[in-house]
Parts: sequence; C-alpha cells; structure tokens
Amino acid sequence: MSDAVPTISADRRNIAVAVAVLLLILPLNEFVLAHFWEANLVDLPGRGRRALYYLPWILRGVDLFILGLGARLLWVKKPILQVVQSDLIVNCLLLLFLLGILALTNPIWAGRYMGFRLVGVVAILLQMLRVTALAYVRGRVRPWLGPRLGLPLVGLLGAFLLVEGVFFFVARPHHTIASYASRIWYQRHWELNPRGHRERDYQEEDLRGKKVLLFTGDSFTAGAGIADPQDRFSDRLAVQLGEEFVSVNLGVNGLGPEGELEELQQFPFAADVLVHVWFLNDIHQAAAAEGLRLADYMQVDDGLRPTLHPADLFYSVNYFWWSFPRADRDAEYADFLRAAYRDSAIRQRHLAAVDAVISHAQARGMAVVVVLFPWLQDVAGSNFARQPVRNHLENRGLPVLDLAPMLARYPGEELVVNFQDSHPNETAHGLVADTLATYLRERGRLP
Repeated sequence: MSDAVPTISADRRNIAVAVAVLLLILPLNEFVLAHFWEANLVDLPGRGRRALYYLPWILRGVDLFILGLGARLLWVKKPILQVVQSDLIVNCLLLLFLLGILALTNPIWAGRYMGFRLVGVVAILLQMLRVTALAYVRGRVRPWLGPRLGLPLVGLLGAFLLVEGVFFFVARPHHTIASYASRIWYQRHWELNPRGHRERDYQEEDLRGKKVLLFTGDSFTAGAGIADPQDRFSDRLAVQLGEEFVSVNLGVNGLGPEGELEELQQFPFAADVLVHVWFLNDIHQAAAAEGLRLADYMQVDDGLRPTLHPADLFYSVNYFWWSFPRADRDAEYADFLRAAYRDSAIRQRHLAAVDAVISHAQARGMAVVVVLFPWLQDVAGSNFARQPVRNHLENRGLPVLDLAPMLARYPGEELVVNFQDSHPNETAHGLVADTLATYLRERGRLP
C-alpha cells in the first residue's frame, strides 16, 4: 500500500462540481439576504440584529475562500496538502479569510469573549509570519513586490493587529452604549439585580426598621459612567444620613417619567421618601406621543445599526471614530428639546407624567422631593426646559431642589465623566449628595 499523499489531479471533475455548487450558493445567499435577513433586522434586539446581519457576510467569506482554494488547486495541479503548506497565494487567501472572520465577528459579540478575540489576533499574526516566510525566505513572491514594499506592509498590518488586541480591553464610558469601549465598560461595571436595577437585591427584612429613601430617574440616577455604585449620590446620601437610613436606587438608563412610574408601581416595599430626579430629555416619550420625532432634527445613530464600516469591524477604529467631537449633533439635539418644550401640548403631557409619579408616591405615604438636573456643560443653556418644570412643581407646593445654582459654580469639564460622556462624574455625584442632604435636613423632609 502506498503512503503517498493522493493528488488532486484525479479529482478535478469533483472540484469543478464543487466550484459550480459554490457559484450557485453565492447568489442563493444574496437572495436570502435580500428577502429574509434584511427584512427582519429592524425587529430584532441589538445583538440578534448584528448576528443576523453579519452571518451572511461570514458565509460569503467561507464561500469565497473555498472557491479560491478550488480554483488554485485546479491551476497548480498539486496535492491539496502541499498547496496549503507551500503555496503563497493560498496562504494569502487564508490570511485574508482569518482577518475577515475576526472583523465580522467583532461586532456580534462586541464587549464579550475578549479571550477568543485575542486568540483570533494571535492566529492572524502567525499566519502573517507564515506568508512572510513563504514570500521572502523561500522567495516565492513576485519581483515587483520586493522586501522594500512588502515588508513595510507586513509591519503595518502587524502593528495594527497589536493595537487592535490592546483595544479589546480598553473600557471607556460614552454618552450612549454606542462605542465598543463603552460596551466593555458596561460589561465590567454594570450589574443588575433581578428587578432590572443597578442595585443590590433588597428583601423586606433588609429594609425593616430602616428609613427608606427611594430614588427614581434615568441614567443620571443609575450612575452611568460611575464604576462603583457606592459613589452615586443616592448611596453617598444614605451614608451621610446615618445607619438608620438606606437608599434604594430605581434608576434605569433612558427612562422618562412614564417608565419611572411603572418602576415605582412595581416596587414591592414601603418607603419613606421619594427623590424623583428629572433631566431635560425626560420629555422624549411625551414628544413622541404628540408626533414630534427626534429623527426630524438629527440622524439618530445609537451605534447598534450594523454596517460594514471599519468603525463597526475593528475595536481600535471604533474607539477613535466615537472619540471625534460631534458638536453639530449636540446642537441638533438641543434644537429638538427646545421644540419639545415650546410645544404646549407636549409640555403639558410631560408635566402630567411627572405629576403622576409624584401622586403615586404620595398615595403610598412617601414624602416627595424633586431634584432638577441641568446640562452640566451648559447650566444656563438648560433654562428653557428647567424653568417651566420648576415653576409647575413649585406652583403645586412641592419641594424642588434645583441643582443649577450650585453646579453653575463649577466648570462643566470638572463635572462630567469625559468629553464624550456628559453624565455626572464622582465629583458631581458628591456635590449633589452634599446639597441634597442639606436640603432634606433644612426642609424637614426626613422621617
């Protein structure tokens, strides 16, 4: 029995059939993508949408690699193992295939499985070294692609892959969860209890005999950008007031008063004080209900819509892409909010939603304090929204802590997480906790 590796020349007909099948699979993939995948993308949550978008592209990569391999085998008429081991073109195809698979799977599991991502980078680096050895050590490269041109390209690709591997682990909060660095940050620091709050899982016995301070609000309350929840103003306030007090934070990113009312209604335990935290963008749901769309003022980009843009395929490119200032988008968003607060129907709907939160808390026997947050980087610029809300609440005789006068004494850059994340940082949370503690004591709102 011969131990020789079987040659592919005897199976040329089978390879031709395989190539023909692949040529049929490629248009089939395109048909399915156009009539099924893309039609269902909009209805899926973020990760499922990305997976369904990139899967056809991954299949295309597999098809094209096999197609290229088959064509090369037909061309050189050598054993398949010999071709895979020593053919420069096939190894270049394999390098491109591995790089493509890494790029297309990055957005599917953005912020997750970093170890597997790193293994992929190492595999690409090893394949790149193999291609370099075949090209310049064994001399199988074309004369025009000599070391003066080829080696710098190899060096640039190697440097890019090393930088990419570093950015797999760079965490940096962003004003949305758009950037991969922000998703990494949330993976590390954002833990939710079974009720969906960034809070410990309080049980009735934990609150028995305590004075319970309940906090409702959006990401400002939940502590977006704050790595340790103990640094939030809700937690700092409870520490300042003493061991008999306990804070329960019901803040959820992106909620307005309509959603905050639902969170309050579902809270199963008694509480003594409700601290309802308001911010300008709480008017979103009221605006949508009255037909005012954010998309009419700015192109809404939450960073979750999958594309083949390099910023969606590589962590390093994504980091720098989302680090560019976007002052025009901030101005467009401000125009949307001004239009919402100018519209009397929207404004009244929003104020009614705030009233509903307060009324529900009062019906459950809670003392209520409303805290008004301005734009931290432009305190005076938020008066158009803050002032009508404050006037409405004060006309109802409700205690209102307007943080604008206190926060206006500090430069905005000292109060925010970073220049791309306008949430309050640890310094701002500490100032709010101090101010709120003084306010509660002086107004007699503590039980």
